[in-house]
Parts: sequence; structure tokens; C-alpha cells
Amino acid sequence: MERTSGTAPRNAVIATTVALLALPAIGVGVVGVAASSAGAAWLAFAVAISIPALVLGPAVAMRTRLAVGIALAAAGLGIVVAAAVDTYLRGAADAGLPTATWLIALSAGWWMVLYAPWVWVLALFPTGRFETAFERITAWTVLATGVAFDLLVAVAPDAYPAPFAQAPHPWGTVPWAGVLALALLPLFLACLVAGAVSTLVRYRRSTGITRRRLRWLAIAAAIVPLALLLCWASYLLWGGVDAVLVGIAVFCVAIPLSIGGALLTANADADFWIVRVATWCVLLLAVLGIVAAATALADLVPDSGAVAIAAAATAAAVLAVMLLRRPLERAVAAVLFPRAERTVDALRRLLADVHRGAAPPERVVAVLRSGLEDPDVTVDYVLTADAGRGIPPVTAGVATPVTVGGARIATIVRAAEAVPQRIVDAAAPLLELARQRAQLARALREAEESRRRLMTAETDERRRLERDLHDGAQQRLVSLGMSLRLAQRREARGELDVAHALDDAIEAVAASISELRAVAHGLRPSRLDDGLAAALADLSSASAVPVEVHLDGDGIPDVVATTAYYVASEGIANAIKHAHAAQLTVSVVRTGDVVRVRVIDDGAGGATARTGGGLAGLADRVRAVGGALRIDSRAGSGTALEAELPCES
Repeated sequence: MERTSGTAPRNAVIATTVALLALPAIGVGVVGVAASSAGAAWLAFAVAISIPALVLGPAVAMRTRLAVGIALAAAGLGIVVAAAVDTYLRGAADAGLPTATWLIALSAGWWMVLYAPWVWVLALFPTGRFETAFERITAWTVLATGVAFDLLVAVAPDAYPAPFAQAPHPWGTVPWAGVLALALLPLFLACLVAGAVSTLVRYRRSTGITRRRLRWLAIAAAIVPLALLLCWASYLLWGGVDAVLVGIAVFCVAIPLSIGGALLTANADADFWIVRVATWCVLLLAVLGIVAAATALADLVPDSGAVAIAAAATAAAVLAVMLLRRPLERAVAAVLFPRAERTVDALRRLLADVHRGAAPPERVVAVLRSGLEDPDVTVDYVLTADAGRGIPPVTAGVATPVTVGGARIATIVRAAEAVPQRIVDAAAPLLELARQRAQLARALREAEESRRRLMTAETDERRRLERDLHDGAQQRLVSLGMSLRLAQRREARGELDVAHALDDAIEAVAASISELRAVAHGLRPSRLDDGLAAALADLSSASAVPVEVHLDGDGIPDVVATTAYYVASEGIANAIKHAHAAQLTVSVVRTGDVVRVRVIDDGAGGATARTGGGLAGLADRVRAVGGALRIDSRAGSGTALEAELPCES
């Protein structure tokens, strides 16, 4: 059985996330304080952002997929090695120490190679192998392009950064090498985009546990090509590549965290965040475009006009974010998750039809099945007064809870995966309407069944009373009348012992009174005339097993007291007769305007309010006074019978 959530996995995710986010900060703080140079600070930064990959890489390799773990560890290790070599070379150059010229030549362009392991991670997760030839070609092309770029930069004139600009070329120079290296940049970007897109396509085509795991990685995959675009934008706008460190730091932490989260809990819905991240990435590119255009335009106008251009660019960027975010969010959702977006639109149209009275809300199940392309989708409504409590676990499929106002109203069950949260939110109003209609229909049905049972019980009770009166007290009184008439005649003839005849008549009257009292006791226990405590004491003393009685409350009205008595009586009778209990507890407690009657036994359990049974009739009696009867009776765990009776002061 699959579960959509759990305390242990959720705590594991939280602990792992906090640890992996804290480690880089600790690394930066400790090493940064000890560092006295910019090179050491850069090395500390590289080590810090690589910690998640270096920690999770071996763990993933040992626990799940070897190839994924190796690629993840190589990605983190590559950044640390590159930063360490760069720090060493810069320190040696500043100190005037000799260094290997070939190492300087290769370090000038190896930044592109550092992207390759991350693309391999995206292509290999979660199975540890390439699923399509396109992914295999993309992964190898990224690696080959990075190596080719590094070699071309090594032999290109004026390609080395400061302070290595005057360093000798160990293999000579090639005039056109720099042009070829620049020509590889669009291909490299296309490969990074292809790696991110292939991850998203694989997510959309997958099912079950694989799909739920890829949801996490689909968010982080888009950051890899965006980091390269941020590098280019930084170079074009500010003349340096310092901004690329932000993009690299983000995906160096985001991808390992996504993999860790995917392996620990694959059922969390991530569609919402995928849409949000993609939307803000597009908005970021739009803002960068506005800023780049404003910068280019500012170079063509005097300084006084540059200020106006900067203000206009800022206003345009703010308006773009404010006006385009929601439409763009819907457009991105339609592109990335067209099936989910079509389902949301269908649910919105159905809600409008329901408000117009053109369709019943129960059609929401058909819309969910059609939109999710899953004919086995089912909806379990919470129809009890205690919504969200005591919900039985789903034994087959993946359950997605639906809540309104913090209370669970229904559960959508699918065979393979959870329902996206956007669809759940769109379906919630319809499911609430359908639940209320179902709850009303059930209440009406129960009221009709209760009325029918009450009428049947009334008829049966009337017939029983007629029979008891006819066969008992009525026959005794008729016989007594005939005896008295006969005695009258015999007394006139002097043949009767009057004293003896009166004794017989008194005995007959006493027997009739006793039978009439027995009949009346079936309507209302006469012991209740002395109070509920006395009636419960009689019940406990007459019981075949020990009964402990607790009564806390005064001034209980007669109707409520009578109902409470019958709840206790029925509970004791059932516990002895059916559950074979050895100990019972009866408690009657008044709290404000509510009287709670509880009968608890240690018997066999398994009691239900079957139609026509004693508990069903008792439930009808309780509902007749506006109360509610609950039965908690698990097999082998005893039975707790509880009635809540309204009791106005």
C-alpha cells in the first residue's frame, strides 16, 4: 500500500533539508573567517555549495543507483577541484612563483566541462540509465562540447583571464580557435536546455513512483541553462561574470536537495512549484531584457537622459511582473501540464453550470476521471459530523485529501499517483457541494427509515400492549367480575363465606394491579419516579455481571432521563447477551446543555447498529429527542456506546 504522507518521511525530509542548507552556510562562515584572500574565499564558497552533492552522491550510489551517485559526486568534486586549482594558480601568480603553463591553459576554459556532470545527473535519475537515445546523445554532446571548448580556449590568443593574460601558450596559438570556441556556446546552451526539457518530458510520460520522483527534479532542471544565461547577461550588462555564481550556487544546492527529497518522499505534489519556478524564470529573462535594452539605449543618450531611461526601465520591469505574472502562470501551466490545465478549466466550467442550475455537482467525479484519463478515480466523502476524524486508511491506491476551511471533506483515490494540487483546489467547491447533497440525502434517508421503524415499533408495541392487557389483566378483571357476581347470588341464598370470597377478590385485584404495573413498566420504568440514580442502581443490581455506575448531573428532565435509562439498559443487555462482557461501566455526565451517556464493556466487540436490531431502535429513540448515538466497537477490544442528549436548562 502506498501512502501520500507520513510523519517519519516528512521529518526525514525536513531534517535533511535543514542539514544540507546549514552545511554550506557553516562552510562559508568557517573557511571564510579563516581566509585572508579572495582566492581562499572563492574556494570556501565552492566547497560550501558542493557539500550537498558530495554528501548525497555516495549515499545515492550505495542505496539506490550507482550511476546517479557517481555523477552527483563528480559534479560536486569537479567544482571543488576547479576552485582549488584556480586558487592555487592565482596565489602562485600573485607571489611570482612558477606554475605549469599547461595547467593555466586548461583552466581558462574548463568551466564548461563542470556543467556536464549535472546534465548526466538529470539524464540518469532515477533509474541510473539513459531512457532514450536523445538523452544519451545530449549527455555525451555536453561533455564533448565542454572538452572541445576547453581545448580551443587553451590555444586561442588572448583567451586567458587576469593575472594569466601574459602566460605562454604551451601548445602554441591558433588564430581561429577563439571564433570556434564562441561558436560552440549556442550548441552548449542548446544541450543544457535539451537536458532540462528531456527531464520534463520524461516526467510527463512516466507514471507511478517514477513520475512522483521526477516532479522534484523538474523544478531544479530549469536552473542549469538559466545559470548560463545569467552568466551571459552579467557579462553583457556589467562586464563580468560574477552573477553566474548565484546561478551555480542555486543549482548546486537545488539538484541534490531535489534528489534527496524525491528519494525520501515521492508523493508530495510539486506541479505548483514547477509552474511558479518556470514563470519567474521567464519573468527574470524579461526583466533582464528590459534592463539590457535600457543599458544599450542609455549609452546613446546624454547623462541626463540616462536617468530617465533607468526610471522608465524600472517602471517597465515592475509593470511586467505585476501584469504578466498571473496570465503567464496560466500559460506556463497550459504548456507544461496541459492535461491538468484542461481539467482545471473543465472543473471551473462545471462550477459555473452548477451555480446556474444547469448541472449537478456530482458530475465532478466524471470530470476528474475524464481529465485525469483514469476511469478508476473514486471519491470518498466525509459524511460524519466529526469531519476529518477517524477516517479509515486507504487500502488500495494513492489518496489525496481535499480540505475546505482546514477540515477534510473528501479523499480522491487514484491507482498510481496523487492528484495535482491545482486540480484538487479547483474540485474542492464542487466536492463540498456534492458532499453536502450526499449528507442531506443520507439524513433524509435515515429519517425516513427511522420514521418507518418508529411506526413499525409503535404498531408492534400497541399490539403487544393489547395482547398483554387482553391475555392478562383484562382476563383477570373479567374473571373477578364473574366471581363477584356469583358470590352475590350465593350470598343471597346464604351459601357463601363472605370473608373467604373477599380474600379471593382482593388477591385477584392485587394480581391485576401487578400485571398492569408490569405493562406500564414497559412504557416507562416506574423506578424513574425516584430519580435516574435509583433506576440505574436497580439496573446494576439486577445485572448478572458487575456494573460500575457514575452519575454527575442534577436536574435532568424526565424525557432525557428516560432516554438515558434506555441507553444504559440496552448497552448492559447487549454487553451481557452478545459480547459476554465481564465488567461494565455506565456513566451519565451533564455538561452544560448536553447529557452524555456512556456504556463501556470489555467484551468481544464488533457491535453495529443493524437495521431492525436493538441498537438501531435505540438510535431512533436517541434521534427522536434530538441526540446522536455513536458506537466504537472494534473486534476483540470491547464496545463503547455513547449518546449525546440535548438538555435545556
